[in-house]
Amino acid sequence: MNKREKHDLTHFQSMMMDAQKIDRIYNRGDKANWPHFGTITAVSGKLGYEITPDEGSERTEPYWILPSMISPKFEGHSGTRIVPEAAYYAWRDESLTKMKKRFSELIESKKLATRINITAPVYDDVYYEALKRMNEEQEAPHE
Repeated sequence: MNKREKHDLTHFQSMMMDAQKIDRIYNRGDKANWPHFGTITAVSGKLGYEITPDEGSERTEPYWILPSMISPKFEGHSGTRIVPEAAYYAWRDESLTKMKKRFSELIESKKLATRINITAPVYDDVYYEALKRMNEEQEAPHE
């Protein structure tokens, strides 16, 4: 085994050990695959990880991924397609918090506009309803 092969094997084994700490993933999907959550059901030194999609997912058959395909942080775009489930929920909660803040600002601007007798845009009511729904969703525990 040459130096390069040894490095590649060591790197692969390191990624395998890191990913063994993960038991659930979120796959954002792509043009050919639906987004879904899944469980790592097998580990192979040559193949990587077998992912079994959750029951009720559009994708029903288990599939294999390499450890290098798992990103540690989800950023909401195709560059971070497969992530640990916890990383997806962290991104989701952060995104909801940002939207909640923005909607709160819009609601405050509507209140201010009402106090000084300026007609606020009608769509602010839609934002207000969306904010209420997000608050309810965020307070519900993740399953």
